[in-house]
Parts: sequence; structure tokens; C-alpha cells
Amino acid sequence: MNSGHFATYLNLAFGAAAVFTLLPVIYYLCTGWAVRREKLFCYMRDDQALSIYYDQFPWSNTREADLAKRFRHQVSYLYGRRHFIAPLSLFTILSLGAFWGLCRSAQFNAHVLKGEFVISKTAAAALLGAFLWCISDELARIVRRDLSPKDVYGWGFRILLSVPFGFAAAAVLTADVGVPVAFFLGAFPTQTLFTFARRIAVQKLAMGDQQSDSGLELQQLQSVSRGVAETFQDNGIETISALAWADPVDLTIRTNLDFNYVLDCMSQALLWVYFEDKTRILFRFSLRGSQEVLSLTNDLNGVLVPFDSTQVLTPKQSQAKATLSNIAGILNLTEAALLTTLLQSACDPYTTFINRVWR
Repeated sequence: MNSGHFATYLNLAFGAAAVFTLLPVIYYLCTGWAVRREKLFCYMRDDQALSIYYDQFPWSNTREADLAKRFRHQVSYLYGRRHFIAPLSLFTILSLGAFWGLCRSAQFNAHVLKGEFVISKTAAAALLGAFLWCISDELARIVRRDLSPKDVYGWGFRILLSVPFGFAAAAVLTADVGVPVAFFLGAFPTQTLFTFARRIAVQKLAMGDQQSDSGLELQQLQSVSRGVAETFQDNGIETISALAWADPVDLTIRTNLDFNYVLDCMSQALLWVYFEDKTRILFRFSLRGSQEVLSLTNDLNGVLVPFDSTQVLTPKQSQAKATLSNIAGILNLTEAALLTTLLQSACDPYTTFINRVWR
């Protein structure tokens, strides 16, 4: 292969890499993003649910009388595809610039291009490692339909961050492993790189590490993993009470979690704020959240509390009465005190909304 053909081959290879970096995002915006949006519209198609939602969150960018149309306009205004334009443009510019530099450097090192412009091996390895992580994260998010403008900004930030991190890592290591390590840093998430940097600084400067590895408060909720808790935290929801009274539509779109899952987490949070750790005791009685509590209190409708042994009850009322008595005994509360607390959770407007839109 002569030098001209090899130079062309390198141009095509790096050009294909640039296209592969950007094409999946464009494909997602035409398919997966639209699917997530339509699923949300299906959940929120009920006029009564929308009426309850706008009672809780009255802001809207339009005065459209039709609530379904108003909701569509609002979602498009706040979360439409146009919000991807700026981060995707920035990521495109950074990617094309980096690939151009890498291609020129590869051609120069292969002696098929004359010139003085060349990227050092450490910088090139760091950039390639950054693209390794960006493409891996991109494909994983697209499969999960979990992609937001913030994630695209994160890829651009990772490219900018890679070179200084690569040189910093190479500086504290021996020369023969500096370049491979600069590349292998691409296998780690950006947050992990900051953890590495913090620990190295702690060792070199003899400072105490103030970071704690203890669990997050949101992990106390059933079926909330550390990863999900960190996702909520990244979107400003750090406590259970903050989750209990968040905007579920806004939170669903910003976290890319399923709408029903967000509603379930909010339902659990609405119960947790009243019982805290004792909420786990309620699990054995099928009371996971405020939705289930609302069902129980509805079954208790018409039952006298304190209980009157002479009152004639339906089978459903009798079962609900027995459940309330058992819980009160375990929690060392009177039935009346327990019912009062349960009603606070069941009658919360957020519980009403969750119960109405739950599918």
C-alpha cells in the first residue's frame, strides 16, 4: 500500500469513527425519544388526571383549554428535541476536531504526511480512551432509551477532560505505562475519574478524604438501588421528602425512568415521611406506599373507630379492620391514632394524582 492510499485509508477510518459517534444519537432522537414521549402522553391522556396534575402544578406555557393539547405543548416546550441541538452541536464540533487531529497525527507518525502538527502519544491515547467511554455509554443509553441533553453535554465534557487527566495520570506513573494508562482511563465513568483524582490528591497532599461511602437516604425505599438513588440525586432529589412532593412528569423526563416506576417511588416516599423506618413493618401487610394505604382507608370507610363490636361490617370492612388492628398492635398505637396518620398519607393530593394516573 503506497503512502497516498494509506493516508486515504486513515481519513476513511477516522471519518467512519466520527459518523459512528454521532449517528446513534440521531437515530435515537427519531425513534426511542419519540416512543418515550408517546408513552407519557398515553399515561396522561385522562382529563381528570390532567386536571389534578394542573391543580398541583399550575404553570403552563399556553392557555389552551383542552388539557391534553396543553400538556403536549408544555412537554414539547420544556423537553422537546430542540434541547438536544446545543449539546449535540458542541459534541459534534469537539468530536470532529479531535478526530481530525488524531487522523493528522496518525498520518504524520506513519510518514505519509508532512507537517509540524502532531498530537503527543499520551494526548492521543487519552482522546481515544475518552471516545471509547463516550461510545460505550451512548450505545448503552440508547438501548435503555435513557438519553438526555445533559448526557450529551457530559460526552463533550469528557473529551475536554481526557487530555489533562491523561497527562496527570502519566505524570505520576512510570514512562512505560503512562500512555496505556491514559487510554485505559477511558474504561471508567467520568465520576470515577474524579474519585481517582481526589484520592491521588489526598495521598500527595496528606489531606483527609471527606467523601463518605455510606448509603444514600433514597436507598431506604424498596426497590431503589444506589444507581437509581444517584440518578435522582443528579436531578436535585436528594431526600425522601423531596421525592414525595416532586413533579412526576418532570422527574420522569429528566431521569428517563419509567413513569410508573417514578410514581411507585413517590408513593413509597409519601408513606415513608410519616412512618420512616417503621414503613418496613407495613410491608408485610401489603402497604408499600400511599396508594395501598388509600385502598385500605377506602375499605375502612363507614367503620367506626374506635371499633364498635356491635357494628355490622361487610367482609371487606372486616378484613380492613383486622389489618388496622394488627398494625396498631405491632406499632403500639391506638387504632384511631394509626388511622389518623394513614389518612394523612392517603388524602395527600399527590396520592390522589398517583392513584388516578396509575396504569
